Amino acid sequence: MRGRSACIGRSASSGRGVNPFMLIVRLSFKTEAGVSQFLNDFSPMAAAVRDSEPNTLSYEVSQSEKNPLELVIVERYRTKADFVDVHRSMKHFIKFRPKLQALQDAGEVTVTGDGLNELGIGHM
Repeated sequence: MRGRSACIGRSASSGRGVNPFMLIVRLSFKTEAGVSQFLNDFSPMAAAVRDSEPNTLSYEVSQSEKNPLELVIVERYRTKADFVDVHRSMKHFIKFRPKLQALQDAGEVTVTGDGLNELGIGHM
């Protein structure tokens, strides 16, 4: 019988036996204007992540089909250190974060989320 470390399908293991780290961030907005402002602020950061963070495996925002005021960001990194030590110290993140905080402080958005360690079962 295979244990949890068995990989079924494709995996983006770091090669050191460490499976990727993910963040799932849920944003609940009060208005369409808030969503629009967020997307305008998020877009250049997402492009910078794509262009300058090679160990960020995916970084995508999606919108709920049922409620257009609900967004989800899926962030996927080769390791947790790529999130903590690299992504969070990048200029584009440091520039973006206060913009999101301003939306939060204004009561325009509620942000919740969770960090996840992939088990290497399945594929993305």
